[in-house]
Amino acid sequence: MNTSIKNYEYEKVTYPLHIQWDVFKYEDLVLNINQVRTWCKEGCNNYNNNGGCPPFSPTAEDMLKDKEFILLTCKINSSSVTGVSWEEKSTLIENILRSYMDALGYKVKDLYGIDFLSPGYCRGCTTCTIHSKCNFPHRRAFCITGMGIMLGDVIEKLLHEKLQWSKDGSEPEYTLKIMGFISEKQSDLLSGELINLIS
Repeated sequence: MNTSIKNYEYEKVTYPLHIQWDVFKYEDLVLNINQVRTWCKEGCNNYNNNGGCPPFSPTAEDMLKDKEFILLTCKINSSSVTGVSWEEKSTLIENILRSYMDALGYKVKDLYGIDFLSPGYCRGCTTCTIHSKCNFPHRRAFCITGMGIMLGDVIEKLLHEKLQWSKDGSEPEYTLKIMGFISEKQSDLLSGELINLIS
């Protein structure tokens, strides 16, 4: 397992992000494609509205079978963000993680031609036009959740972390998100290069 800490500046404040990654195969994943996509349909406003999400996105079987890929988690401790309520803090943390992880994903894509799996809905353009035609297919990124991966199980099994949630208004110790890189034959190269890209 590779690890690094990124001191990331967001809106003129620097936050330490704890990052880890490794190379995996399709057989390593925990999948329940139908169940996860049902959760997306019933519980997420991006379902059928964003080009990176179901039903427009491929499944893990479509995109990852017989391939090597890198999974990367990015974690921020709740104590790193001060001076606001938990409701405001959770939104800020979400924005910090998405901002950094999207930037890293597009950086890898631009440098190596490797597609990434986003930690959330596609934000490759300002207004999604998927119902007519994606105007920026080179910027389109698929949500790793919507592919049918049981992320909580995968994060615990492969990356030895656990997702945490707010309970009864109390804040969790940390917030963690996961993304992927469909690196295939470039997996070892990218895994080594990530330490430089992150620092």
